[in-house]
Amino acid sequence: MGLGREKKKPLRKSSQKNFESTPVNTPKEFHVEYEDNHLIVVNKKNGVLVQGDSTGDMPLSELVKQYLKEKYNKPGNVFVVYYIDDSEKKTEMVEGTIGELSSFHNTFGYYAQGVDLNTSKLPDGWESRLVEICNENTNDVSGLCLEIHDLIVSKLYAGRQKDIEFFRAATNLGLISKGTLTERINKTSISGVRKDMIESYIKKEFSQ
Repeated sequence: MGLGREKKKPLRKSSQKNFESTPVNTPKEFHVEYEDNHLIVVNKKNGVLVQGDSTGDMPLSELVKQYLKEKYNKPGNVFVVYYIDDSEKKTEMVEGTIGELSSFHNTFGYYAQGVDLNTSKLPDGWESRLVEICNENTNDVSGLCLEIHDLIVSKLYAGRQKDIEFFRAATNLGLISKGTLTERINKTSISGVRKDMIESYIKKEFSQ
């Protein structure tokens, strides 16, 4: 995919006078990649929490709310849609706004695919096992990725040729534990026939 960039167009101003943009300091915790009246895309810096925890540090969602409230002088609450959202309507909004062949794609040279909690079949508790990836290959941008066994469960459930090949490659590289994978399968809501098929894939691959 080409990475050519077009000259950025100025952001549209809100039609509500109270929400007109005012200069604010650039947030040190994240970089704003794209922003319009309905959407903001940010890259958080390494170490910034995505979800709140016992440390009490402000998570990304609250930092973005604070940024928007200050920039647009919003007198009330600011609402930010969290990245884990099971709304198909919001999934379609992502596809239409920053998806393939969108103006965002044409401007920045890359695009996002909208997903929701029904896109993949995953084991219970997958959210707590997400792995943060951030290194020089990602330009120090953090991304949350599925833990490898949770990912393999979704691949085996989909069962496409490319998914099976992915499973075989991960197994050959020693990335998969048969015991852990079996445990995750048992924690996934899968019909009897489909589960039997998945278990046969696993048995065959680990017997070689």
